[in-house]
Amino acid sequence: MGCKPNNYIKLAALRLDLALHCLICCFTLGYNKLNNYITAPYVERYSGEVECMETSKFFLFINRLNSILFLLALLLVTGSILFLINETQNRPHKSLEIEAPAGDEIAKEKLKLSNVHYVSGHEIQYLFARSTKYGRLASGGYSYTDRNVLFLDRKGDKPVWLFESNDNVIISMRQLSVAIDEKERKAKYIYYVVASSDTNNDGSISDDDNVSISISQPDGSAFNKLVDNVSRVISYDYLSTGNVLALLIQVDRQVLYREYELESGVKKVEKVVIKL
Repeated sequence: MGCKPNNYIKLAALRLDLALHCLICCFTLGYNKLNNYITAPYVERYSGEVECMETSKFFLFINRLNSILFLLALLLVTGSILFLINETQNRPHKSLEIEAPAGDEIAKEKLKLSNVHYVSGHEIQYLFARSTKYGRLASGGYSYTDRNVLFLDRKGDKPVWLFESNDNVIISMRQLSVAIDEKERKAKYIYYVVASSDTNNDGSISDDDNVSISISQPDGSAFNKLVDNVSRVISYDYLSTGNVLALLIQVDRQVLYREYELESGVKKVEKVVIKL
């Protein structure tokens, strides 16, 4: 596996430089218009004579209208710059080539690393390895699919991949946490919903396929699949007092309520809620 730099940083710098030039021009024009607005009552005309602008309310109105329009343009440019900076920071900046095992076509896709996320109450951070095929539409106008998760400590050491290959699709990843005090929480487990095969035969792996529900320790270790072949995850709830994960799921034509004891991964309760 090797990392290849891309041109996102250079492109962002070029766009920021252009936006700053536009901002300076707008400030200059806005200042001139504002100055004209303040000195509007007395304007020099023709051969040095000074006439009061009150004699021409029409020109006074036009001058003030222009000042307002330039102010709106200035606000628009400022907002555009802030949006550009935000989108640039939120885009993944690194790409990596996957050395796929023989016959693993999905894993040969070029993946991109996401921004850094943190595990609550631990010195652990993680990044998603994302494919640009299929997937969810992001705010920047591009789509992605989460294929894997890279865990590491706060210093960037001890990197550990959640999966050995990149042929899974991570539909959901949530931290199951408990309250330490009024402001802080600490993750006890991480909860995953993962699609691993094209069960509906539409040519892609997505949340339209059957999924599995799994948990791991906060650092990604001890990955444990609790249930497989789930048609739909309706809801989940972490009952921290009993260290239990409560699930409301659809399996085939049945809606089931299940409880799993997370320390052992054993199913404790199962009830048929309704048959469809």
